[in-house]
Amino acid sequence: MSCSRCQGLMIVDAFIDMDDDSGQLWLGAARCLNCGEVADLGIARNRATHPAKVTSCRPRTKPRRTRSRSPHPLRLTASPQATNA
Repeated sequence: MSCSRCQGLMIVDAFIDMDDDSGQLWLGAARCLNCGEVADLGIARNRATHPAKVTSCRPRTKPRRTRSRSPHPLRLTASPQATNA
C-alpha cells in the first residue's frame, strides 16, 4: 500500500482514541513511514464528503527584503603566496 501524499510505504499501526463514544479505545489505521499520513475508513469518508477548500494566497503588500551582496570579510582577494613573492 502506498501513501496518497508522498507514495511512501504505509504500515498498519494502532492508535488510541480517547474521545470515541462507541467504547473502542484502540484504532487500527495505516500510517506512512515517510510523511506520517494516517488513513482509515473514517478519515477517507470525511475527506470524500468534505473536500478541502483551496484558497489563494493574498498578494504581498510590502516588497521583499533582500540582503546586499557584500564580499565575505574572511575571503581573501589575493593569494598569500602572491603577496610574498
